[in-house]
Amino acid sequence: LWTRDRVDNGPVLFVDPDRRAWSQANVFVQNTTTLVPDRWFLMLGSKFTWHGFAGYAAQPNLRLWWTPTSDQTLWFSVSRPVRFPSRFEEDGRLVLSYFDLGAVATVTPNGVIVPVQVTGDENLRPEKLTAWELGHRIQFDGPWVFETSLFYNDYTRLIEPNPAIFGAFTDEGSGATWGAEVNFSGQVTARWRLEGAYSWLKIRIDGPVLPFEEQGSPQHLAQLRSY
Repeated sequence: LWTRDRVDNGPVLFVDPDRRAWSQANVFVQNTTTLVPDRWFLMLGSKFTWHGFAGYAAQPNLRLWWTPTSDQTLWFSVSRPVRFPSRFEEDGRLVLSYFDLGAVATVTPNGVIVPVQVTGDENLRPEKLTAWELGHRIQFDGPWVFETSLFYNDYTRLIEPNPAIFGAFTDEGSGATWGAEVNFSGQVTARWRLEGAYSWLKIRIDGPVLPFEEQGSPQHLAQLRSY
């Protein structure tokens, strides 16, 4: 994959350089093994990526599932994907406001106007996530299928803005998300299908970063669809 961009910079949001090209290459390897016929299965795989911003990264994945009966499946998975820095996190600058340096330092304005801004950092490393999941799926007699799952996501090298008023993006953050999900679906009639879901989510952000993403997603989310 080869990408090139050109950005028309504005007064508060711009990137430098305003033109840049980068490449990305991906290779996938995956194998599924039957451990016990009709009962235990294991899938191992990995994605190998080279990105022009941050180099090489391996993204392994393991999934194990058990089918104790023909209508039930219990599964466990652990994976470690990465997120490469974005173009803005590498080269961008966002001006949030301006202030008079003298007014802040000595209470007497001196006409030296300084921006409050967030800037990119070309030395950022890819974010790493270790994702743990445990789930159960059951097909009841009739049209209904229920799925439940628990998850815990551990983030390291989390890329977030630095709290300093002249701060750049930093990869020194860390955090975690955890929660549970419940899904159901049913083919009520030949022409009518129902689907529903509920999820509960908690977020924690640590490190020398702005923890604004702790409130960036709903803690409770429910939905119902009728087709």
